[in-house]
Amino acid sequence: MKEYTPFSALFFLLVFSGTALTISSTEWIYAWAGLELSTIGMVPLMLAFKSHSKTVLYYFLIQSVGSVFFIAGNLLSVSKTSTFHFSLSLIQQEKFGVLLVMVGLLIKLGMWPFYQWLPKVTEGASWFSMFILLTWQKIAPFTVIINFISSSNLIDTIIPLLAISAACSGLVGGYGGMGETNMRSLIAYSSITHSGWMLIAIILSSKLFIIYFLTYSLISMVLIYSLKYNNLNTIHSVPNNYTFKFVLTSALLTFSGMPPTIGFVIKWMVLNSALKAFYFTPICFLLLGTIMGIFYYLKILSNTIPAMYWSPSNTPLKWALLSTLTFLTACSTILIIFIF
Repeated sequence: MKEYTPFSALFFLLVFSGTALTISSTEWIYAWAGLELSTIGMVPLMLAFKSHSKTVLYYFLIQSVGSVFFIAGNLLSVSKTSTFHFSLSLIQQEKFGVLLVMVGLLIKLGMWPFYQWLPKVTEGASWFSMFILLTWQKIAPFTVIINFISSSNLIDTIIPLLAISAACSGLVGGYGGMGETNMRSLIAYSSITHSGWMLIAIILSSKLFIIYFLTYSLISMVLIYSLKYNNLNTIHSVPNNYTFKFVLTSALLTFSGMPPTIGFVIKWMVLNSALKAFYFTPICFLLLGTIMGIFYYLKILSNTIPAMYWSPSNTPLKWALLSTLTFLTACSTILIIFIF
């Protein structure tokens, strides 16, 4: 059965047009319209690609709640300034309005403390819908955050809030995946960790964010396509295909940020810039979450090793190897930090 309908092109157009409208907007009302247009297109697109109806409804409700907070914060500004422009609307705005706007955007992104919905939605979504959700649908909210940071005089209020959310997202993304066996949920938790890194990148430099996001999207595309092609839904169902095992191993190590992959390189770029800006605490949380993510991805990769090495009698050896690899990764990361 095909995973699309004749109207899928229209849904794609709505999603992409909404994001384009948000990116090009300088007034918050048009940015909000772009966010809503993208959500309206995403809902039928998820249904067209055979996502569960309850999952789609849950996603729509969450996005609606985020929009309510976003509108409320901006309307508070309009009542004080009588303008819809980004740079003007925040000059006289109270901190409470900024808080409402940021809460709405964090809800839409699925970041701490509003991250619980993302693994649940991805678990019931199709592979393609999950890819769009974890990549393209992040562009518009992150763009709005960039606009708010660049135009607001309340930087002292926005930056600490975003740094806390980024740090905690990195930690819960790593910890949340420790006990998961569903591949969709694992990737969702990893995406939460990556979102934390991207949020710190936005605080440091928009160009750094663009580099990170493009690399993250490319890695996600390779990983999700390989999982979809082989219908790998749990960590215990890795097929006995050496080509797939090689692609899966490369994609997972890169996605987790294992040195010396490209996933580690982009994290190192953010790490280097953050240390120069003295963001020590958020980086420590993000590194801890990344190390935990590397550990549970190494646990998945243990299934790609020939069965004779992972017989039940060798279970202690298995966990000893995983712990050693994780420990060496952590030590090498810390060593690089002190060297440079």
